Order: sequence, then structure tokens, then C-alpha cells
Amino acid sequence: NGMESVMNKITHTETPLITSTGFIPDETTGINDEYYRQMRERKQARREQSIDLLMLLSALESWSFAAEHRLPEMLATRLDAAVEAMRAEVLEGGE
Repeated sequence: NGMESVMNKITHTETPLITSTGFIPDETTGINDEYYRQMRERKQARREQSIDLLMLLSALESWSFAAEHRLPEMLATRLDAAVEAMRAEVLEGGE
């Protein structure tokens, strides 16, 4: 038929299509999906690194108490601030 309609190739989408939104997948859908996947992987890697740092800071603090070696006040204050920053980073990453 000369009247056949041309349809763009539907590429991968993370979630099922909802046609009521008017979204029509095209060749850029795959690019967008790849970008989304990369961003999700980077966010997960950052979160894992934050958890590792939080555990390391916690271990340092625990060692200091267990060995009865008090950290200098300035170092203890910075350690507390770093733990709080890492905690916030990990919690933010969970959204």
C-alpha cells in the first residue's frame, strides 16, 4: 500500500508506556534510557562510597574510645561533622 503509515522504532523504556500521556517513543528514547541508567549507576556508586566512608569514620571513632585514646578536640569535632555529612549523603541517596 502506498498509504502505509511510517512508525518510528520503539526502543527500550524502563516502565510500561502510558498512552494517555501522549508519549510516543522514538529514536531518542534509547538515548534517554541510557542516560537515566548511567545517572542511576553513578548515584549508587556515590552512595556506596559514602557508606564506606561513614563506616571508616565510625571505626576510627570506636577505636579511639576502645583504646582510650582521646582524639584532639579539633579532630573530634571535624570527625563528628564528617560523620554527619556522610550520614546526610547516604540518606539523601536513598530517595
